[in-house]
Amino acid sequence: MDKEERSKKRLQLWSRAVVHFSLCFAIGIFGALLPLAATGAPSIDIIRASFRPTVAAAPPLPDIDLLLIVTVTRPDDNDDGMSQEASLTRLGHTLRLVPPPLLWIVVGAENRTATARAVHALRGTGLMFRHLTYAAENFTGPGDEIEYQRNVALSHIQLHRLPGVVHFAGASSVYDLRFFQQLKRTRI
Repeated sequence: MDKEERSKKRLQLWSRAVVHFSLCFAIGIFGALLPLAATGAPSIDIIRASFRPTVAAAPPLPDIDLLLIVTVTRPDDNDDGMSQEASLTRLGHTLRLVPPPLLWIVVGAENRTATARAVHALRGTGLMFRHLTYAAENFTGPGDEIEYQRNVALSHIQLHRLPGVVHFAGASSVYDLRFFQQLKRTRI
């Protein structure tokens, strides 16, 4: 084969490919527009208008009535952790009666046995919870540790952008359910 015959064959190959591509393209366009014609779309202008970006008003933020209950725990003096576990269980049973959504945040010093007991008590309640720990430090005053624990919880809430009403509940406190219903109705 000489050079001229090879170039003719290449030209024929390319022309066949172009014809094939054009035919497939036309069938594709026809297949895409056929359902629009069957539905009675009045004109192509309506189709073009549907692809134009429209500026829509931002949807209103949902009214989230999440209740964030923060409980700070102190290690027991007798080191058995039973009274802390009992207090968490009692508060947990009260919080189970509060209608969801509710997130219980429990903050305690990092101690293997106390943490394990607290998590066991929290899991037994069936509530959605987060257990936060911190490295135990020497605090000067009796209220310094509680203040530090509350700041740990608030940092967590801010970091994860948890929306809702925050209540600092004492583990040994007794609550009426109407109190939590009133908290859920609180709005900014």
